[in-house]
Amino acid sequence: MDRKGILLLNKPVGPGSMDMLRRLRTLTRMKKMGHVGTLDPFADGLLPVVLGRDTKIIPYMENYTKTYRVTIAMGQETETQDFTGRALGPLNIPETFSEEKFTRDLEEAVSSMTGPILQQTPAYSAAKIQGKPMYAYARQGIKVEGKVRQVEIYEAKILDNSFKTERLDSKLPLDFSEPHPLYPEEVREEGVKPGLGLYQSPIEVSLDIHCSKGTYIRTWAHDLGEKLGLGAYALRLRRLQTGPYRWEQGLAWSKIRDGSLPLPVFEPDTARPDLPVIELGSDDAVRILQGKTVYRDVSVSTLYRAYSGGKFLGLVRPGEEKGTLRAERMFAELENLKN
Repeated sequence: MDRKGILLLNKPVGPGSMDMLRRLRTLTRMKKMGHVGTLDPFADGLLPVVLGRDTKIIPYMENYTKTYRVTIAMGQETETQDFTGRALGPLNIPETFSEEKFTRDLEEAVSSMTGPILQQTPAYSAAKIQGKPMYAYARQGIKVEGKVRQVEIYEAKILDNSFKTERLDSKLPLDFSEPHPLYPEEVREEGVKPGLGLYQSPIEVSLDIHCSKGTYIRTWAHDLGEKLGLGAYALRLRRLQTGPYRWEQGLAWSKIRDGSLPLPVFEPDTARPDLPVIELGSDDAVRILQGKTVYRDVSVSTLYRAYSGGKFLGLVRPGEEKGTLRAERMFAELENLKN
């Protein structure tokens, strides 16, 4: 495999994000790599992995917005806010439940949970308190309060609102053996089992959610259930988009594992297509790679993607002296440029 680039991996349900890095390190024998955005074991979807010296681009990818597809089961809550956690009570759908009223209430609740909202970091999360991840406290039965943070839901689009009345009076265990039409090519590895006391819900709601960095979709699902007075948890979750990259561009782990190396990777300049482009002559390109200032007046004080002869050099920004540019983060090698 090339010793650099951005690999778009579609993570299966089962392993966590760090598990996928360990697998890739074993497969490629590369040590230096990092992922952008964490995916819980119960979720699948797009996980950008940056390889080798191109990991320098990761700090410029950290504020990506993301889009998720989530299916929410109504009528129960779990300790983890997803299907892997122990149920906090029996399946409970009121006898007075009305599909028509629920649909109306659902639309109002989703609308009220769009825009800037406050979220409390869930107990089962990798967020750290006193240097220790919160899930470590939770597994020891120690209750700690997560931080309340403001995140933003840019859009929450209801895709499906499913009512299965035959489940009302039955206690059917969760079953993921049948493919879900909204989750094509889903891969579920062994080891992720439903929590104790969970049953198939007669009410499932599926949505696409476009949100800011740091949003917990399973917490959003839990909070939606509270608004509706039913309790809820995330039954399925897939990341469809991270920054400029989409799930459709990603490779399934099975194809990476079984495919021949090298694998296709994206260049680091694709990570920030929002940044304006500036073209430098060969002399200025050499100077900028040497860490020297070049003279170029730019109209906007922002980061730029610098190129020379079609080759991506790196990120530059206006210098302290007006009419100059300086290097921010370089990705080209001076030796290759001279050749």
